[in-house]
Amino acid sequence: MIKDNYNGPALDTASSSGNTWMVKYALDSTIRDQREEMLQMKDVFGRTPIHWAAAEGHKDVLLSAHDRLSGDEWFKVLQMKDTDGFSVVHHGGHHHISESHHT
Repeated sequence: MIKDNYNGPALDTASSSGNTWMVKYALDSTIRDQREEMLQMKDVFGRTPIHWAAAEGHKDVLLSAHDRLSGDEWFKVLQMKDTDGFSVVHHGGHHHISESHHT
């Protein structure tokens, strides 16, 4: 797996920069059973690609990931906490990301 500068998956960089096309491509190129695992990989800060997308306010990245996971898988990803104990919802709160969550 390709890593970024913070030892996280390269998907972190695509997610934090709002590169929706790259996120879709990476997830669509991965077999369904491994998508959740890919989105749960943590960097040195304990953040996942979804933490980064939420923190930077990239709703399109979040929705693209959401559309490629089952409801249970998405719920697990949202509940993950970084090394400071913050969840994806916490990181996205200042951007009102939680308002865009749909089922």
